[in-house]
Amino acid sequence: MNFSSNVPKETPQSLWSSLKKNNSRMVLTIPFGVAPKDMQGFVSVTGKENELPLLTICVQNINLDKCTVTNMVFPDVKTYSDFIDRLFIDSRKHFNVNEVVQWQWI
Repeated sequence: MNFSSNVPKETPQSLWSSLKKNNSRMVLTIPFGVAPKDMQGFVSVTGKENELPLLTICVQNINLDKCTVTNMVFPDVKTYSDFIDRLFIDSRKHFNVNEVVQWQWI
């Protein structure tokens, strides 16, 4: 299941603050690699053992007065893992990803 909505009077920082209280993990910031205080959006994952995985994508609107937020709730961990595997396979199959990637966790 997924849903998308415009969230008035929210910034990526305020939404992230709420999600972080629920043990969400930031996957990346938008623009890529900026500090959370400077981000205009983010991708995060919420959930752990015995919980449904939740992928959140937040992007601040150009007029800065609201965010567009998309949430994908996966029905189980296997479906979430399959989704992540498919992203990985697509990146290797369709893009030249030969260099070693250095992960920088936020």
